[in-house]
Amino acid sequence: MLISSRTFLIVSAFVVANEILFALFTHYLCIFLFIIDHFFHHVLFIIYHFSITLMTSTDLVLMQTRLPSALRLYLKAYAKQHGSSLELACQDILSLFIQQAPWQQGLLWRAPISHRSDKGERQGWAQFNLFLPAEMAAQLESLAQQLHISRASVSYTGLFWFAKHISPPVTQL
Repeated sequence: MLISSRTFLIVSAFVVANEILFALFTHYLCIFLFIIDHFFHHVLFIIYHFSITLMTSTDLVLMQTRLPSALRLYLKAYAKQHGSSLELACQDILSLFIQQAPWQQGLLWRAPISHRSDKGERQGWAQFNLFLPAEMAAQLESLAQQLHISRASVSYTGLFWFAKHISPPVTQL
């Protein structure tokens, strides 16, 4: 059966039109997806900066301690694994420490080692700055005063307690 040239032209026109429509559709779909992607990046950017503004609008208090390098690396990895910043992870850890009050069940307080000593230098002890909400910092300060220990000991013990007893790393500290 032979196809007439007129039928061939009509079929060819439909095929070409279909390909053009498909190309236009995919082109405009790509543009649409680009716009949506761009829009969501802006929305996420605005949400991120809004949350940072909310976080920084609360008063944060600097509390210093010292940590060995192994514990510092563990805390960084823990924060990253849980999609948090190191600052927020430490706030959560110390909040849990205050809530559970493990010292009432016999947890011994640990004194951080000076990074200026030989032992501190060998083990990589360094100053660690904690930025805590004012209320939490006041609770830790009050606890330190009640027990006649340093704030650095309270915060170091809380971080060590978490890493040792609550969520220990695969390799021990």
